[in-house]
Amino acid sequence: MPNGIYYHSPVTDHLVPEDDFLYEAGQSSPIKVYRVPPVSTQPAIPVTDAAVVRHFAEIFRSQGAPVAQLLENAGIRPEHLDIAGAVVSLEQAYRFAGTACDSLQSEHLGLSVGLSSSLGDFGSYGHLLQTAPTFGNYLEKGIALYHALTTGERFWLSKHGTEFRLNIASPGDVGLGMYQSHLSTIAVTIAMCRKAIGPTWSPCEIGLAYRSRDNIP
Repeated sequence: MPNGIYYHSPVTDHLVPEDDFLYEAGQSSPIKVYRVPPVSTQPAIPVTDAAVVRHFAEIFRSQGAPVAQLLENAGIRPEHLDIAGAVVSLEQAYRFAGTACDSLQSEHLGLSVGLSSSLGDFGSYGHLLQTAPTFGNYLEKGIALYHALTTGERFWLSKHGTEFRLNIASPGDVGLGMYQSHLSTIAVTIAMCRKAIGPTWSPCEIGLAYRSRDNIP
């Protein structure tokens, strides 16, 4: 059964879902093996789907943040977020999320974003995941197609004893903006685990690189 969420290194969050599709009771090896995608050697600017930034912006606006000004301060033109297929650099997206936290005096806005999200809020990536027939296939698609949501980050599944860890590695130094992205990812993943496995499921462990001053609410 599912074990939890665990953090391993300063730039990698580990989410640990597990179900019968991945590991059957009484068996000593997983049914499916997911390999870490290779890291490209070609230089590139890490980017994310503008639809994701727009979703964050909508949640921040509903909480009273001056979103238009914060976007401009981060180097993002607000109208850019409404262009289908547009992308935003991860550096700008992280900067926007971090300044929104400063504006609203909260370190954990990403959690409210994740809790308010559906797969459809994550652009073409989310729409692709909505077609997954099983939770195992959802994980498989989520890992294989993660580049449709963002580049520069890596998403993979690893086995550690009786645990499976779902890992995300982000480029750059860990900061408040990156932390919001990780909180949102954790909240959405836990929600999907509960939908597939049962509403009482909870991870046994969560680990994060960013050390917040306040406890997660």
